[in-house]
Amino acid sequence: MVISVVLLTRENTVFGSVEDFYKCIIHRYVTKQRLEGLTMSKTIMTVDDSATIRQMLNFTLTDAGFDVIEAVDGKDACTKLKDSPVNMVITDLNMPQMDGIELIREVRKDPANRFVPIIMLTTESQETKKQEGK
Repeated sequence: MVISVVLLTRENTVFGSVEDFYKCIIHRYVTKQRLEGLTMSKTIMTVDDSATIRQMLNFTLTDAGFDVIEAVDGKDACTKLKDSPVNMVITDLNMPQMDGIELIREVRKDPANRFVPIIMLTTESQETKKQEGK
C-alpha cells in the first residue's frame, strides 16, 4: 500500500510520502517545540473514518508530546473545531458525510483557522485528487 501525503501550508507545499511527512513535519514541530522549551502542548486534530489510522496517529503524536483531538469524518471535525482550537489538522481524503477536500474548504472559510496547517494522508494515487487538495 502506498500512502500519499499532501501538506497544505501558506506556501502550498506538497510532500509525496509518509516518510516525507514524518521527516519534515513531525520532526520539525517536535524539534522546534523542544528547542524553544515550550511548556504549552500543541494540539493536533486527526480526522479519519478508520479507527486504526486514528489510533496510530494518536499514539505517534501523543508520544511526541502533542495533545490530540480525534474526529471520525469532516462533519465531526467541523463541529469539534468550533469548540476546540488546534495547531494542525491531519485528515484523510475519502470519508463519509464530508470528505477531506470539503473539510479543507470549510476550515479555510473560518478566519480563525485560515492558516492552520493541514496535512492530508491518503492512499489515493490519482494526481488530480492530490492537486484538488491544494
